[in-house]
Amino acid sequence: MVTFAGGDPDDFREAYFAERDGVIIRLVFFYPEYFRALSTRLYNFDGQAVTPESTMVIEYLQELTDNGIAYKLVTDAQSFASYREAVDFVAGQDSDNYRIVSADPMVSPVPLEALESFRSVYVSEGSTVHFGSVAMPTVKIFEYLE
Repeated sequence: MVTFAGGDPDDFREAYFAERDGVIIRLVFFYPEYFRALSTRLYNFDGQAVTPESTMVIEYLQELTDNGIAYKLVTDAQSFASYREAVDFVAGQDSDNYRIVSADPMVSPVPLEALESFRSVYVSEGSTVHFGSVAMPTVKIFEYLE
């Protein structure tokens, strides 16, 4: 949807790499902008308020492969008890190589207010799609209440 609307998907999620036990693995992290998007708030959270249990911040390096392809290598990850603590931590760093993220598209690192102007009117049954840690109905339709 982001590309269709003329946006950049990397503003919402991005691939990173990390070293684990001597092996380089690919990770996808979702940014706060992804969780603040109306479509995410409705589909993933049914328009309900969300209070994160914790918020993760990653530190990364900009690297180049031998072929000159740029990538981001995660060098550290820290969990904070609140979104505000994570924001303050990132703001206090000298480097721009820190991001608030979630590794799961169904677990918001940012608090979200309830969308009280929307009401669920249809949820498909029997057909599901897996998003991160959750199986979700393929289709959800909401009505905007004026």
